Amino acid sequence: MKILLTNTTGYLCLLLALGLNSIIAQAQDFESSNLPIIFIETNLTIVDEPAVAANVFIIDNGTGEINNIDDPYTFEGQLGIELRGSNSLNFPKLNYSIEFKDNDGIDMDTTCLGLPSEEDWVFHSSYADKTHLRNVLAMKISRDMDRYASHTQHFEMFLNDEYLGVYVLMEKVKIDRNRVDIRQMDANDISGNDLSGGYIIELDGNEKPGWESSFDALEGGKLFFQYVYPKADLIEPLQAFYIQAYVDSFEQALFADDFHDSVGKHYSEYVSINSFVDFFLVNEISKNIDAYKLNSYMYKDKDKKLKAGPAWDFDMAWYNSSSCTGGDYEGWIFDEMTCDDLDLMPKWWERFFADTTFTNQLSCKWVEYREGILTDDNVLTFIDSMATILEEPMARNFEKWDILNESTLDHPEVAGSYQGEIDNMKTFVTNRLQWMDENITGSCIVNTDTTGTGIQSAKMVFEIFPNPSTNGQINLKWNAENFTNIQIFSEAGQLVYEDEIVSSNNIHKLNVRDIKAGLYFVKMSNGIKFHTDKLIILP
Repeated sequence: MKILLTNTTGYLCLLLALGLNSIIAQAQDFESSNLPIIFIETNLTIVDEPAVAANVFIIDNGTGEINNIDDPYTFEGQLGIELRGSNSLNFPKLNYSIEFKDNDGIDMDTTCLGLPSEEDWVFHSSYADKTHLRNVLAMKISRDMDRYASHTQHFEMFLNDEYLGVYVLMEKVKIDRNRVDIRQMDANDISGNDLSGGYIIELDGNEKPGWESSFDALEGGKLFFQYVYPKADLIEPLQAFYIQAYVDSFEQALFADDFHDSVGKHYSEYVSINSFVDFFLVNEISKNIDAYKLNSYMYKDKDKKLKAGPAWDFDMAWYNSSSCTGGDYEGWIFDEMTCDDLDLMPKWWERFFADTTFTNQLSCKWVEYREGILTDDNVLTFIDSMATILEEPMARNFEKWDILNESTLDHPEVAGSYQGEIDNMKTFVTNRLQWMDENITGSCIVNTDTTGTGIQSAKMVFEIFPNPSTNGQINLKWNAENFTNIQIFSEAGQLVYEDEIVSSNNIHKLNVRDIKAGLYFVKMSNGIKFHTDKLIILP
């Protein structure tokens, strides 16, 4: 018999490791799974902070392989584990936050179930989501939009020889090259460009440190922002002042009658409209009743605009709650007034919808996605493929948690079976996509020569001046409102400049002082239509 001794953060854990998985299997009538299997063992009570020491054993033979309960462990190590969540702490099946540790109890980056290496992870119980797919689907759609969102992997979990069912491994939101890939600040970043990023902030109530907006929430008092990174206990006063002032400048412009602040900047000079459009779409497609107000992240890199995301928390989306009309496939969540937490909801989205800069970009993105990643077939096929993989493990999960005939919260419908839950979700998706087809606002002029959609384009008038450029400044002018991105390529095809369009009047000013003399090609695009013209820069 092998004895495993670990001493992590001062705790001594004596674990009889050899034969443990067989003992568990006998107790649970569990022989194998097409999902990875994770065993957690600790002699300490797991609480909601601080994390306690535990040992972890993983059987993961790879994608498509069967994991037998008697197979050798593919990973053995230590971790810290604590409870995670707020309302979910009332569920019998709990969420956990974990941090992998080395033998000295120091945080250690490692891959987990094939996902990119890091130390911090979330074991999500998905107790209120009987499909176990709502977060998974939303994260996939967001990644398909070329936005970072957590990678996910289902697994079956045991804790101290008790089978806990199917869980979803998720990546904790944090700054990392494999996650929110922005610059990580330290205490010395208190001046110049170093002060401009990176930051992660969050809309999620006022229980954690942060600051009040100058503007009201949809109902109640002032909107409140929380510090995420740098953390509240580490953020320097000048850093806190900077991000507060930056967000305030954005809001001042957004709520101005002409969408420009007192120094003449359009709100799109502070935020990436593309990212807010994508964030809007993934939350509205799923009709996420927590959208925009709970776990609503934003981030800002050094010398970059504020971006919406990453997307997070979709347990109550995709027809999983009757609150906030979540059981109805019609209507926008951003202006739903029946919700009981509108004191947390920003008024931003009604202002976005009042500006053609936003709605035209929204229209173009919707056309693009509905012809690609968001076709009915693409979305429904993904749901079916995941449901097939989960069919057998979910049978064990619901044997442990007998809730298929219960309304664990305020579900619109109790299906009574796993396949029934999947079918209800698919019906909602189909109806929701069709409703959005009919209700997306804005105007996107599409070039029939490149898309073949049959939508006629206006005759393009495009001008670059001065051209040649001799003073480091050029102006771009066109007669349509649908361009959202600009790129400049060298004669050899090398990308030398890229940015989003920030003008709302079809004129874009561009500083090219840092681009050396030569012949270049300027490409304006919106993801569907593009226009290219020559630019000459003289010494």
